[in-house]
Amino acid sequence: MRRGFRESPAVACQEVAKGSRVFLTEHSGPRQLMHSGRRLFRFMDSIYLDRPSEKLDRESIQILNEVRRPLLDRSEVAGVNARVRQALAAGAQAVAARSVLEWGCGYHPMHELLGDVDYAAVDIDPGVVAHARGLGIGPVHLADRDLGDIAPADVIVSPFVFHFRIPRRHIATMRRVVGPAGFVLANVYRRSPRARRELENAFRDAGLLLERRRDPAQLCVEHEFWCLYAPDRAGTNQARAREALEAVTAATDL
Repeated sequence: MRRGFRESPAVACQEVAKGSRVFLTEHSGPRQLMHSGRRLFRFMDSIYLDRPSEKLDRESIQILNEVRRPLLDRSEVAGVNARVRQALAAGAQAVAARSVLEWGCGYHPMHELLGDVDYAAVDIDPGVVAHARGLGIGPVHLADRDLGDIAPADVIVSPFVFHFRIPRRHIATMRRVVGPAGFVLANVYRRSPRARRELENAFRDAGLLLERRRDPAQLCVEHEFWCLYAPDRAGTNQARAREALEAVTAATDL
């Protein structure tokens, strides 16, 4: 047993599918538990993972999407999701975005929160993409197949995505989409300080710099908001990124 880790009482737990790395308990359990000699970490409610979420592969993320889908309709979870999405929408509105791409739209896309904008979405999960296309909400792209088809946008919003692995080709696509004057607005949690630095460095390598703000409401554990922007000589983009984050945190703190 690792130093500082106290094994929890036995909790009934099973893997959703063999090799999925996604586990379920009957009820919400402790933050950590032991199962068949493996230490599991609570992802949300009754869902557990055997590794940090940024180390999940595509197949595991798809399974996780299906498992957590009904949980997102529960009042306590739905409330947090709604507040984060509303806050990111406020950030997009603060910079007068006319076109918005939602990166990782999931089963609960935020198109209705964005007002009169040209909306598009992208997700890595074919099931999510099929669902979103059925809503008729605008172009919905499947990563990685359709990355080249994504049109430029003033702002990319990405709620509850940056705790997963963000491949460099996705980061490169975001950089292309926002061009010289756009922004990427996202919330970040569940990543260790080291994993956050690695993600920030990957964006910097692609030409995007970071402004961040701590979530004043701490809706999630170690929760913060990021705004990524392309540097310019006048510093206009940085100033507008800060303006967007002020709107985000103000909306979160209501």
